[in-house]
Amino acid sequence: MAPYRMAPSELAELRKQLDELLTTGMLRPSKAPYGAPVLFQKKHDGSLRMCVDYRALNKVTIKNRYPIPLIADLFDRLGGAKVYTKMDLQKGYYQVRIAEGDEPKTACVTRYGSFEWLVMPFGLTNAPATFCTLMNQIFQPYLDQFVVAYLDDIVIYSDSMEEHVTHLQTVFRVLRENKLYVKREKCTFATEEVQFLGHVIGRGKLKMDNAKISAITDWEAPTKVPELRSFLGLVNYYRRFIEGYSKKAAPLTELLKKGKVWDWSDQCKEAFEELKAAVIREPVLVLPDFTNPFEVQTDASDFAIGGVLMQEGHPIAFESRKLNDTERRYTVQEKEMTAVVHCLRVWRHYLLGSPFSVKTDNVATSYFQTQKKLSPKQARWQDFLAEFDFTLEYKPGKGNVVADALSRKAELASISQAESTFLNRVREGLDHDPTTKALVKLALEGKTLRFWVEDGILYTKGRRVYVPSYESLQRDIIRECHDTQWAGNPGQKRTMALVEAVYLWPRMRDTVELYVKTCLVCQQDKTENKQPAGLLEPLPIPERPWESVSLDFISALPDSEGFGSIMVIIDRFSKYGTFVACPRDCTVEGAARAFFKNVVKFWGLPSNIVSDRDPRFTRKLWTELFKILETGLKFSTSFHPQIDGQTERANSLLECYLRHFVSANQEDWAKLLDIAQFSYNLQRSEATSKSPFELATGQQPATPHVLAMTHNETRSPGAQKMAKTWEDHADFARVCLEKSRKRMKKCVDEKRRPLEFKVGDQVLVKLLPHQFKIFRSMHKGLIRRYEGPFAITAKVGNISYKLDLPETLKIHSVFHVSMLKPYHEDSEDQSRGQSTRAPPIMTKSYDKGIEEVLSSKVVRKRGVPRQTHFLIKWKGLPVSEATWESENNLWQFKEHLEAFTTTRASPN
Repeated sequence: MAPYRMAPSELAELRKQLDELLTTGMLRPSKAPYGAPVLFQKKHDGSLRMCVDYRALNKVTIKNRYPIPLIADLFDRLGGAKVYTKMDLQKGYYQVRIAEGDEPKTACVTRYGSFEWLVMPFGLTNAPATFCTLMNQIFQPYLDQFVVAYLDDIVIYSDSMEEHVTHLQTVFRVLRENKLYVKREKCTFATEEVQFLGHVIGRGKLKMDNAKISAITDWEAPTKVPELRSFLGLVNYYRRFIEGYSKKAAPLTELLKKGKVWDWSDQCKEAFEELKAAVIREPVLVLPDFTNPFEVQTDASDFAIGGVLMQEGHPIAFESRKLNDTERRYTVQEKEMTAVVHCLRVWRHYLLGSPFSVKTDNVATSYFQTQKKLSPKQARWQDFLAEFDFTLEYKPGKGNVVADALSRKAELASISQAESTFLNRVREGLDHDPTTKALVKLALEGKTLRFWVEDGILYTKGRRVYVPSYESLQRDIIRECHDTQWAGNPGQKRTMALVEAVYLWPRMRDTVELYVKTCLVCQQDKTENKQPAGLLEPLPIPERPWESVSLDFISALPDSEGFGSIMVIIDRFSKYGTFVACPRDCTVEGAARAFFKNVVKFWGLPSNIVSDRDPRFTRKLWTELFKILETGLKFSTSFHPQIDGQTERANSLLECYLRHFVSANQEDWAKLLDIAQFSYNLQRSEATSKSPFELATGQQPATPHVLAMTHNETRSPGAQKMAKTWEDHADFARVCLEKSRKRMKKCVDEKRRPLEFKVGDQVLVKLLPHQFKIFRSMHKGLIRRYEGPFAITAKVGNISYKLDLPETLKIHSVFHVSMLKPYHEDSEDQSRGQSTRAPPIMTKSYDKGIEEVLSSKVVRKRGVPRQTHFLIKWKGLPVSEATWESENNLWQFKEHLEAFTTTRASPN
């Protein structure tokens, strides 16, 4: 046969490999009367392997019927071992000598001459059987003792590491004596688990490789009826292997009824996951039985290929993948053959050496083996398929439903092209754009083949319309492919795919990216798939115990002795915890009294208190009280409870302790608080390396075990005292706290990204719906994620910013940087998206209603118009928690204010 034509890069690779083979003595010049053309096969690492099209030679070769080992038998030998080593020979076929006198039969013809092999090349039909014979001969004494071999894959297994070392020495000696070499990169030594022939073996278990069933396990939940039909078409094919299939699939089949509104409920989600699990687990997926024939079903669509390996009606493995841009331009038959070649390459270790059938729903593909004229690509496929003993069969109709479903998954489908509604404006704009005008002239004169004019429209490759830069044509097209309901506000790449499917203009990608980037709807509704913003800024370390405390409440507990919540107070230096039982509806006054009774009474007033923005900590009574006492209040920023993470962690530990000892009705937790506090403060802290008791009181308290030792006369009482003074403990704890602070910052910062803003920057803020009473009856998944834009008025600390929020919003204006993202404004159309957006959630809302207006006053400030303030007693709160509120903020209680004003003005 004549040599195949090759690209320049292939010719260069051919010359290089010929020189290497001639130098190493694997190849020599030939004058044989035979000759087979050379072609290349791409490896997994991207390099090229030189192969020879030996189809003519294979037809007249007597087949070597030497049996390939049964993989099931190999697995039986490996199951009980504890240590494994896997070896892969370096170019195994090249380490086998061609029988003297047969070298001319292997002659290959190239552009640079004719050559014959001295070693066994790839492509010979008897190559697998010959190589298997070699491996069995050299390892004959050790087969099934501690060695199994399947072609060039060798596995050594042992019951102990000592035995394994001896076995490895024996195997290496055999390989050295027979001058065989292994490839170090493909070897794994002395492991508890090993991947062998598509399975994971170890610890007495045989497991399927997860990569084989990823095509099913990674199937995402459907979002519309066509996607659901595709999924049910797959599992319905195997319904006879799934127990209670109709009952499991009932919620999904209900969605297919005509006129049924799509509602993907929790019941549907549960049924979907249950069916996926039923398809994957036994008896649907089974281990192969190599005594029975295999069946491969394949299919290809315009955008993907898929296949399933079956045996006696049971699937063994699924496979599917997307087609790349080049493969999408293949003919229908070539796409079908791509699916066949891909599946056979993936399942080669199952199919090599035994007869099997390949079934396809394309009739032309079934004649591929008898096709006379082949392209270079098809010749490479023929060379690869020559190793297998199979038949191609045509399976018409819907019998190939599994492969169809895998190749036509809705998530892989290309998006349909939108019909243009701008052709008249495009024709008008051709004369107004100089670039387009020049291209039209070249096309009419026949000087370019890339463009042509038809019906007054300039077209390019793929029959795409060339859009001139005229008025807002280009923006209108992007708006149609992005803002409309059928488009659904996709991202930059998907919007670009929709636009470039039909249209073309210079710098189109930049125009699309800028348009999507400045879309207000996308900025407000979509979250960022990035690392959290803002590096960690730990709170400053106190100088002494009880200088700074953190405060929080555990609420919604069952009633216990009249209590329904717990106040958790933690000293930030010693980590000493105080747990106080409080009423379920603990008021601000009650919280203050509990704090003074359990903290100030014993330890004095702290310099500052760290807490979240619980309404009890932000009310006037609390803030004014500690302002008078000169105790600073440090609140967390809006919707960022991580600032008070120490107390949140203490809450978790306390809840865990109570879970251990609380009764079944959970009504005795209040009795456990004292012993829980004792247990918590007794434990050594990782941050300080001391217990809270030691740092707060100077010594570790006596425990039942310590008391027993104290009464023992053989023990010295002095041995029970602390070896260091309280000052030494404090210094040591301070050093430990600083180390813990640095370690914590280093670990956290690895998963975060720095982000900074300047005063005056416009940002969007992430507001959580559950913080607003107005949204409690709405579905949180349909509420937009960000609000704004708002201007930054000041930087607070290193990682927080103050925003210019509307006065009607009753919310703290300082936010952590992780709650912000930059706002991108559309300079061409500043109102884009705002007219169609729902009004922002910035509405003034109070958690309590007004019970009574107690008094009023007029507030005068220089430079500010005078305002009327009212003293409000809120429902459910005592008079001590009444607050002064501005008339402007009480618009929703207008009738109460009018009634109070009328009463004050009445002479009676």
